[in-house]
Amino acid sequence: MYRQLAGDAVDDRTLSLKIAQACNELGKTRKLANQTTEAQAAHRDALTCLEALGGGASAEARFELARTYFLMGQRVGFQPGAKRAGRKPLRNGPPDRDRRPPRHKRPAMGDRPLRDDPQREVRNKNLRRAIELLADLREDDPDNPDYRHLLALCHREIVPEFGRASELAVDEAIKILEGLARDFPDVSDYRFDLCETYAAVETMPPGPPEQMAESMARRLGKALDIATQLVAQYPNM
Repeated sequence: MYRQLAGDAVDDRTLSLKIAQACNELGKTRKLANQTTEAQAAHRDALTCLEALGGGASAEARFELARTYFLMGQRVGFQPGAKRAGRKPLRNGPPDRDRRPPRHKRPAMGDRPLRDDPQREVRNKNLRRAIELLADLREDDPDNPDYRHLLALCHREIVPEFGRASELAVDEAIKILEGLARDFPDVSDYRFDLCETYAAVETMPPGPPEQMAESMARRLGKALDIATQLVAQYPNM
């Protein structure tokens, strides 16, 4: 049904965007069910709808396009970020309804492959495309929290060759998430993603054992502090 609608609706900008958003949500559901092939097909359908809009696409459509590339770049078994990512970007910060406990359980970052991922280059290409689109969007609205959040998740998800490039990507994700957590302290999603990123010590580049142990301990300590705060704030989650 989604594919038929995707083919029929490319001349209607509003409907094409809604279908793309629906396809991406379907893809996320498929991915959670480990239906990888079906998930990628759904995201490709979303991409078809959005690319048909051309250069005159709205900011909302371009954001959904960035989100589509991000979802196509995710590794299997990991669902980071942005519950609001399919909604219209928020100009005045998150509304009260988003001041809620952290959402859903999901696999830990350490459960996913890094260097051994056979699709790493394809995934990274999609993530870099998402980063480019978000950079363009931020030129017009640099403080938009949805743009910043998705950008952080793209940097966190990308897997370059191990070394300084990998460290810089995660450092950039941490920097953005720290800013969001500071600017919107009542939005627990930002703190949760920051905690998870701190805890992703497998993204750290190799080095002298003592130096690595010290860096890991520092990041894990920060993750523990945030996790303790979240558990105290939301003890039933």
